[in-house]
Amino acid sequence: MQLLEQEHRVLIAENQENKAALLQKNLEIEEIEKLKNLVAAYKKEHSNHPCAL
Repeated sequence: MQLLEQEHRVLIAENQENKAALLQKNLEIEEIEKLKNLVAAYKKEHSNHPCAL
C-alpha cells in the first residue's frame, strides 16, 4: 500500500509539472500570436508606402 501511495505522489508531481509546462507553452503561443498580429497590422498599415516590405 505504501508503494502505491508513493507512486500516486510521484504521478501527482509529474502531473503538476506537465500542467506548468503546458501553461508556459500556452503563454508562449499567445505571445507569438500577438507578435504575428502586430506584424500583420504593421504591414497592412505600411503596404502603400514606397518602401513597402
